[in-house]
Amino acid sequence: MDRGLEQLQADFLKSVEEMKAGKAARSMAVVVSPIAKVRNQSGLSQSRFAALMGVSVRTLQK
Repeated sequence: MDRGLEQLQADFLKSVEEMKAGKAARSMAVVVSPIAKVRNQSGLSQSRFAALMGVSVRTLQK
């Protein structure tokens, strides 16, 4: 078997064992802006929310 494939398999098995043991390999945090939070809570689309604020969708996205 190819040495690279053997290493890939070994790394994969190690990762599965770590997941089963509850060890997190990495974590990720997503920061949501206050504007995005309010828009999501309102249930409005970006275009509708932008129109209510009197700005373009592109401005809202920035």
